[in-house]
Amino acid sequence: MSRPEKWKDEFLAVAKGACELGATDQELADMLKVSVRTIYNWRASKPEFANALIVGKEIAVTLEDDEYDGK
Repeated sequence: MSRPEKWKDEFLAVAKGACELGATDQELADMLKVSVRTIYNWRASKPEFANALIVGKEIAVTLEDDEYDGK
Protein backbone atom coordinates (compact mmCIF):
# COMPACT_ATOMS: atom_id res chain seq x y z
CA MET A 1 0.00 0.00 0.00
CA SER A 2 1.43 3.39 -0.95
CA ARG A 3 1.66 6.39 1.31
CA PRO A 4 -0.98 9.12 0.98
CA GLU A 5 -0.08 12.03 -1.31
CA LYS A 6 0.86 15.21 0.57
CA TRP A 7 0.44 17.38 -2.52
CA LYS A 8 -2.02 20.30 -2.53
CA ASP A 9 -2.53 22.60 -5.51
CA GLU A 10 -2.09 25.68 -3.31
CA PHE A 11 1.56 24.65 -2.87
CA LEU A 12 2.25 26.17 -6.31
CA ALA A 13 1.60 29.72 -5.12
CA VAL A 14 3.41 29.12 -1.83
CA ALA A 15 6.46 27.72 -3.64
CA LYS A 16 6.60 30.56 -6.16
CA GLY A 17 6.23 33.21 -3.46
CA ALA A 18 8.79 31.59 -1.18
CA CYS A 19 11.30 31.32 -4.01
CA GLU A 20 10.70 34.98 -4.91
CA LEU A 21 11.79 35.80 -1.37
CA GLY A 22 14.91 33.65 -1.74
CA ALA A 23 13.83 30.57 0.19
CA THR A 24 16.07 27.52 -0.04
CA ASP A 25 14.67 24.07 -0.78
CA GLN A 26 14.97 23.22 2.91
CA GLU A 27 13.10 26.38 3.94
CA LEU A 28 10.39 25.62 1.39
CA ALA A 29 10.12 22.06 2.71
CA ASP A 30 9.75 23.41 6.24
CA MET A 31 7.00 25.82 5.10
CA LEU A 32 5.08 23.01 3.40
CA LYS A 33 5.76 20.57 6.26
CA VAL A 34 7.38 17.99 4.00
CA SER A 35 10.91 16.67 3.62
CA VAL A 36 13.38 18.25 1.24
CA ARG A 37 13.37 14.89 -0.57
CA THR A 38 9.64 15.43 -1.24
CA ILE A 39 10.46 18.84 -2.75
CA TYR A 40 12.97 17.13 -5.04
CA ASN A 41 10.45 14.43 -5.98
CA TRP A 42 7.73 16.99 -6.74
CA ARG A 43 10.17 19.01 -8.82
CA ALA A 44 10.90 15.89 -10.89
CA SER A 45 7.32 14.61 -11.17
CA LYS A 46 5.18 17.76 -11.28
CA PRO A 47 6.12 20.10 -14.12
CA GLU A 48 3.87 22.86 -12.78
CA PHE A 49 5.70 22.75 -9.44
CA ALA A 50 9.11 22.80 -11.12
CA ASN A 51 7.96 25.78 -13.19
CA ALA A 52 6.75 27.65 -10.08
CA LEU A 53 10.19 27.17 -8.50
CA ILE A 54 11.97 28.33 -11.65
CA VAL A 55 9.78 31.42 -12.07
CA GLY A 56 10.06 32.31 -8.39
CA LYS A 57 13.84 31.97 -8.36
CA GLU A 58 14.15 33.99 -11.59
CA ILE A 59 12.13 36.80 -10.03
CA ALA A 60 14.34 36.67 -6.93
CA VAL A 61 17.49 36.94 -9.04
CA THR A 62 16.02 39.82 -11.07
CA LEU A 63 15.06 41.70 -7.90
CA GLU A 64 18.49 41.07 -6.42
CA ASP A 65 20.17 42.32 -9.61
CA ASP A 66 17.98 45.42 -9.61
CA GLU A 67 18.95 46.17 -6.01
CA TYR A 68 22.62 45.67 -6.85
CA ASP A 69 22.32 48.00 -9.85
CA GLY A 70 20.58 50.61 -7.71
CA LYS A 71 17.24 50.43 -9.49
